Amino acid sequence: MIKFPLSGNKELQEMQQLCEQQAERIELLAGEIAVLKRKMEKMEARMADMDELVAKLSKQDTIASTKESLQVADSASDPASVAISPATQRFYLAAPTPDGCFADMSTVEQTGKSLYVLTVKDGMTGMYSMIANDEAMATAMISISQFVKSACKVIGDTHKPPRRIVTVEEGCVTREGDMWRITRKAVVRFE
Repeated sequence: MIKFPLSGNKELQEMQQLCEQQAERIELLAGEIAVLKRKMEKMEARMADMDELVAKLSKQDTIASTKESLQVADSASDPASVAISPATQRFYLAAPTPDGCFADMSTVEQTGKSLYVLTVKDGMTGMYSMIANDEAMATAMISISQFVKSACKVIGDTHKPPRRIVTVEEGCVTREGDMWRITRKAVVRFE
């Protein structure tokens, strides 16, 4: 703590008291900063551990998907075993990003958010189509250019509200990390 020589001047004593209070506050804040730094270091270590675990699980998932694909290929002579593949997954997608990737997906349909349904068989590629219900159509109509045209080629009049939207041809996507990049847009018709 900083000490100033005392004098009979009241103003100087008040200044000394204020300086001492500020010095105490600085010491307290320095201690709190040190505690926060230790917590941050622990959090960074935990994040590194989680990143390592995610990478390990992703690698295991890729190996499992490859094994399932090989099993399906081996059983290609039996049409009944290929018809229903246990590796098929279904995801519900929100609008794609401006650069043509689906980043926001869920395993359950989310009213007012889900616009597309994605079917994945091999873990790396998939087919998507527009969800054919009133909620998805209402969400799509909020911004046709952002929510529909970024993922679909549109047939029909987009200047008047459609009664329904029909997927004429499914779109194709390829997995890129946690996202799905559009490789061929779906074709939809506004009726």
